[in-house]
Amino acid sequence: MFVHGLATNPGWDWPTFFQFFTTRTIFSALWVTVQLTVYGTVLGFALGAVHGWRGTGGARSR
Repeated sequence: MFVHGLATNPGWDWPTFFQFFTTRTIFSALWVTVQLTVYGTVLGFALGAVHGWRGTGGARSR
């Protein structure tokens, strides 16, 4: 019922939403967000691998 109202209610004014949502600025910001996500993931994985490889993970086996 909520989805039906969301799709059919003229008060949401979907054409205007898509007009603003598909501008170049929004796509540029989305691309920056994806890039930062990838960079953060790669950096976190690399630092975690180095941390584990050095044996400084905190759990030492005897």
